[in-house]
Amino acid sequence: MQDLQSYIANEYCAGITLYGSEEAADALFSALEENAKPALGLLCLLLGLVFIAALIKSFSSALSEHTAPVDICSALICSAAVYGSLRFSYDAVSAALSAVGILMDTMSVAMCAMYGLAGNIAAGSSAVSVLMLALQIMRLISARVLLPLILICFGCSLISGLGFDAGLSNVCSVVKRAAVFLCTASAAVVCALLSYQTVIAKTADNAALRTVKFASSSFVPVVGSSLSESVSAVSTALSSVRGAAGAGGVISIGIIIIPAALTVISSKLCMRLSAGLCGMFDLDKLKAFFENGNDILSLLLSVILTAGVIFSVACALFCIW
Repeated sequence: MQDLQSYIANEYCAGITLYGSEEAADALFSALEENAKPALGLLCLLLGLVFIAALIKSFSSALSEHTAPVDICSALICSAAVYGSLRFSYDAVSAALSAVGILMDTMSVAMCAMYGLAGNIAAGSSAVSVLMLALQIMRLISARVLLPLILICFGCSLISGLGFDAGLSNVCSVVKRAAVFLCTASAAVVCALLSYQTVIAKTADNAALRTVKFASSSFVPVVGSSLSESVSAVSTALSSVRGAAGAGGVISIGIIIIPAALTVISSKLCMRLSAGLCGMFDLDKLKAFFENGNDILSLLLSVILTAGVIFSVACALFCIW
């Protein structure tokens, strides 16, 4: 059984990058360290720009009552830093989604092979079908929807921050609420499909496997008993390998998702602190601009967390069932 387990692991899990506990901790800490420095630099840059904008506005208001050109210049200068933060967060989220997609592509092959070898053909086909559908939807959102939506929201918030509102100030908050609702609903639907299909198909496969074992042991007196015991040994070995691969998959997804999510959270914290500082200096338009940037980052955070939840549940179900 041990030789069989090692053969199956080498044959079907060789392409999956799985982490142990020590390797996971090292990879996670190194990723967090790489993301901490840009966040600290962004915070210093944004707070410095807010201080400069407040000083310029105070001097201009002392010299003249017309401060609109100063507000426009301050918004344009801060928009470059905000766009850089949004682009950095988007790149981190896009890279994490791509890495998760590659991992799940490889794991889906292993899932299908192990389910088939254990006799759970219906469970494997149903789980992999739902998983591939979720992967294709995630790739479509990442490649075709996410970046254009961020650019549209950023453009609307910039126009509003320059003083040309025209009803565009609430676009980012509306998009944020819609995105959070859609991500929550999609995660609930995909996880429910994975759970129910896996349980039902697993029950049907187990019934069919018991029928085959009973028939072989009953109608083939000597060889049938040995065949039945061999099927049980193979199923036990595959369960051990599947448990290790599923747990390693969950850890690997966490290592990929957590640094990207923390990158977005740190950028959100920079936006919130900058908006609070703008409120202290009565920079209302600039405050609204930073709040819109925070809403755009919330969109990125909801996407990356939804992907992490869906594929972690898929790996956990692979581990359990």
